Amino acid sequence: MTEEFTIQERTYYCIWNNNLSPETKKDIVSRVVEQTHTKLKEYWKLRDFIKNDDYTRLINFLSSKYFSYLLEVFNDIDAGDLFLSNIEYELIKFTSGLTEDDIQIILKINDEIKRQIQTYAYHEELVENTKSIIIVWSNGCACWNTYSTKEIKKGNTVKLDASMVLVPFPRNKVIKYLCLIDQNPLYKYSFEAIYQRGEGSFLEGVLGWMSKVTETEEYRKMQEKYS
Repeated sequence: MTEEFTIQERTYYCIWNNNLSPETKKDIVSRVVEQTHTKLKEYWKLRDFIKNDDYTRLINFLSSKYFSYLLEVFNDIDAGDLFLSNIEYELIKFTSGLTEDDIQIILKINDEIKRQIQTYAYHEELVENTKSIIIVWSNGCACWNTYSTKEIKKGNTVKLDASMVLVPFPRNKVIKYLCLIDQNPLYKYSFEAIYQRGEGSFLEGVLGWMSKVTETEEYRKMQEKYS
């Protein structure tokens, strides 16, 4: 992903990579190709994928690529907004299908994020559910991903850094909600958020970061004292 992506585009990136099925992704690309096939036939990067007005190979090729590549391609032929609007349509369908159980899981994960990430220090979590999973935050894409380790066994204690959260649900359930849960609370103080993307006040971001660094040092001293 490029640094120039807007917050909305990064939301679509997350939806594209974590929530939409391969069939849905292919359908989205197909819709865009059908409405822009004349421009695509003239586009130098993709001309070799179009033979005798058969766009199947092109659609398969595009739907297998990463979001950033697709958006770049469609932006080059002035179809980026069409591509994003198709994803937005699928996002609306997806969220409207959430059940009460889904919402309760999302709220539980959000509670764990707030509880476990308060400073930049490491934190230790007891695995109480054998079907737990660790989620990891990336400032680069401003999104969550899943992480697997053999240490996730009931009764074990796992040591996590400030980008990681232990959640008491299996991966196949958690991955469905990665784009809907809260951000890492420390993201708003990061270089990516403050400097690269200009999300919020620069001064407030820097002061917040300094405050969290102080809290982290105090927390580490307390850990050492009682360890």
